[in-house]
Amino acid sequence: NPTLTETIIDTESILKEKNEINPKLQKLLDSLSVAASKNPKTIKRKSQLLIQAGYTSENAYKVYASVKIAAAIIFFVLGIYGFKLLGHPPAKMIMLSFLVTIVGYIIPDYYLILKSRKRQASIGNALPDALDLLVITVEAGLSLNAAIMKVGEELRIRSKALSDEFLLVHQDLRTGRSREQALRDLATRNNIEDLRIFVGALVIADKLGTSVARTL
Repeated sequence: NPTLTETIIDTESILKEKNEINPKLQKLLDSLSVAASKNPKTIKRKSQLLIQAGYTSENAYKVYASVKIAAAIIFFVLGIYGFKLLGHPPAKMIMLSFLVTIVGYIIPDYYLILKSRKRQASIGNALPDALDLLVITVEAGLSLNAAIMKVGEELRIRSKALSDEFLLVHQDLRTGRSREQALRDLATRNNIEDLRIFVGALVIADKLGTSVARTL
């Protein structure tokens, strides 16, 4: 049977990609995620933060919740051993270990908030460059779909986060999603006002058939 440690092995990969997960591990993730929270509002808020941090896998919340539980247990065990070695009496040792457990449980929350803010800042800072590149590629004769892919590739060094977002839009377009929906999904995934304005302008230009380069 998978251990708690196994739930956090290659966590970044599981969070970001649609990987096939061992059925037993999937069952463990399901159980731990339910134990972490049953509040729909909390789950929705954390899921949105995960997406903003770049974790788009359908199992992202389950892995995240499982890591919280695993971290709490690990911190509790380390606390028991640590405070025992320091010679604390049993009652004080257990009380301090529970305090350490709470710290272990909330550390993933702070990590997620910081990761989300850092990624959103990266996207916002690189957006002007993306707009300039999009105008140049469209004026050079590329279709909007091709321009989106080109910008995604060119932005790789400047901002991997925004590059990933543009390439994801292009992937959605290739799988048959409408351009409007793919662009609106881009705005929904990220909490950036300038990005929403950019998406709105593109959608309106696409609907009216006006020049994208002139609109931007």
